[in-house]
Parts: sequence; structure tokens; C-alpha cells
Amino acid sequence: MTAKPAKGSARKAARAARRKIERVERAAKRAAKERDGWRCRRCGYTSSVWPVEAAHLVDKQMGGDHGRFSCERRHFVALCPPCHQGPNGIHSGRLRMVYDPESMGDGVVSFELRN
Repeated sequence: MTAKPAKGSARKAARAARRKIERVERAAKRAAKERDGWRCRRCGYTSSVWPVEAAHLVDKQMGGDHGRFSCERRHFVALCPPCHQGPNGIHSGRLRMVYDPESMGDGVVSFELRN
């Protein structure tokens, strides 16, 4: 007969795994911003008023990523807050990113405005 695991050990393991994913994602986002020269890939904006954000090229599907699309620099592009989350930004659905599936964010990314 095997011993029962310590109470809360599964929760601790899950938290540790989540922290590791978040740490790797933060490093990948920072690397993407550095690659893009801390400038918005769409409009070229750079300032200390609004720091650029790292936008996922592949949607995380309501938090269900679990490290698949957040572990590498190529999965992100640097965007200013209006281009990322503004009324005509990526999250509004009015702006779409077009990229090569092989190189993703490390290659050319273009933006299409939808009607």
C-alpha cells in the first residue's frame, strides 16, 4: 500500500507549474520587445507614456494556453496599447495580424483593418 500524498501537494505542484510558465512567458515577452526595439510594430510608436505591450500572435483562448503559445519570442509582437487593445486594435476585432506561420513574429507581420 502506498502512502497518501501530503494534503495540498497537488495544489502546490499546480501553482509551481503555473509560476514556471509565467516566468518563461515574461522572458519571451521581454525578448520580443527587445527584438522590436521597444517600438510598436504597427505604428512605430515609442514613448515612456505608454510602454509597449507584447501581443500574442496566436490567441490564448481564454487562458487555456498552458505554455504552448507563450514560451517563445516568435509568438509575440510589440504593440502600443491603442494598437493592441484600443477601439481599432487587435482585441477589438477590427485589426488582424497577418504573418508567416514558420517565422511568426520573427518575420514580417502586416496588419489588416477589417470593416
